[in-house]
Amino acid sequence: MAVKVVGVNPGFAWWIILPITVWWIYIADHIVDGFRLKEKTQNPRHLFFYQHRKKLIVMLCIVSILDLILIKFYLPFRMILFGGIIGALVLIYLVAVHFSKTNRYIIFPKELFVAFLYTIGIWGGPIILTNDLHKNVLPILVFFMVTLSNLFIYSFFERDQDVKDGQITLLVAYGEKRALKIIYGWIMFSILFTLIVSIASRLDSVIFFSMMIFLVMLIAQAYLLHMASWFAINNRFRWLNEGIFLMPLAILFCF
Repeated sequence: MAVKVVGVNPGFAWWIILPITVWWIYIADHIVDGFRLKEKTQNPRHLFFYQHRKKLIVMLCIVSILDLILIKFYLPFRMILFGGIIGALVLIYLVAVHFSKTNRYIIFPKELFVAFLYTIGIWGGPIILTNDLHKNVLPILVFFMVTLSNLFIYSFFERDQDVKDGQITLLVAYGEKRALKIIYGWIMFSILFTLIVSIASRLDSVIFFSMMIFLVMLIAQAYLLHMASWFAINNRFRWLNEGIFLMPLAILFCF
């Protein structure tokens, strides 16, 4: 979606580098989480990543080499420089996750950091190629809102595991009732904000279409929370919470 909204052609290598890099960060993040508590973790995903850490680390090394080769030969210097900055921020985040001793959410709001890194990682490359941030600031901001809502929902459904594992999340910091009000409030605010700015602003057709996709995604997230007891069964929430991120693919077929 980002390349369509921004209106650039980053080249074929971009479509390989981006998913590989996102996958690398996802795997590395869970390996770090697994190392924190090792076999004592209550999260089955973290336990899986810890138990298979050696194979996964080898895979990360192989993927890193492929990623670096593609970056070296197919991306312009300014995108490489931007990627290096993002990579440094990701490493700082991973180190902070592993060594952080604070339980104060205000100091280390994990969901906020992840949403920020993911957003700039997805949108930063296309923006760097155009130097036109002003035109695209609204879809980037709303994408960040959707991403943060996604992470809040994960924190809500995995609250019991996070408490036992000592994770620093919104639910752990503020308790279930208060955190649920914050999440509901954030999603409702995001829905209203997206609706109002989409109507009030003069947006071109591509950006307006992307904003409508984000609006549907936010409404789906609100529905997921409303039906939380049903979606909690067998982790059904994962299908919708992750599945809605396939919706932006629609823009590839419509424009």
